[in-house]
Amino acid sequence: MVNISFDFRAFDQNGDAMVDASEFIKGLSVMIRGDAEEIIEFCYFVYDMNGDHSLGREELEQCLKGCFFPGYGLDVDELEDAERDIVDIAMKKLDINRDGVITFDDFRTAVRRDPLLIQACGPCLVSPKSISRFLFTVTWDYRAYTSELFDTTDTSRKSKSRASRLSSNHSSHSDKLN
Repeated sequence: MVNISFDFRAFDQNGDAMVDASEFIKGLSVMIRGDAEEIIEFCYFVYDMNGDHSLGREELEQCLKGCFFPGYGLDVDELEDAERDIVDIAMKKLDINRDGVITFDDFRTAVRRDPLLIQACGPCLVSPKSISRFLFTVTWDYRAYTSELFDTTDTSRKSKSRASRLSSNHSSHSDKLN
């Protein structure tokens, strides 16, 4: 699940508390078709909640708050402990120079070493399956626009068969109209 309020701030490039059409298209473009560097920049900007160009422990805690839910025998105190543990792990993995803050260079270096760290501070990207579904909605040739970062092989067969069904349904409806 993506935290929309975090992504909203990343989309709102001019900081006017509104996302205009241009900002929306640019934000979607990065999320859907961005190269690795653009995705890294986007995620870092989402996590840098106070805009000081560094990630501190407090920002990581805020980003991860609400990512865990009670259940499986865990109470609220245990969840808070788990969140603190995850923040500690994220700080160790992402703070390359061990100065107590995660700079963009720290974040980029860590993510290049281990791409799974891209969302270590909380979810800010939509799933490849969601991207494929969105692209299928807006274009017939969605696979041509899918980023190299995402493997859509699982969904392509389903979408292809759906596309051929839709295409055959469309042509059968066209035949009826003629």
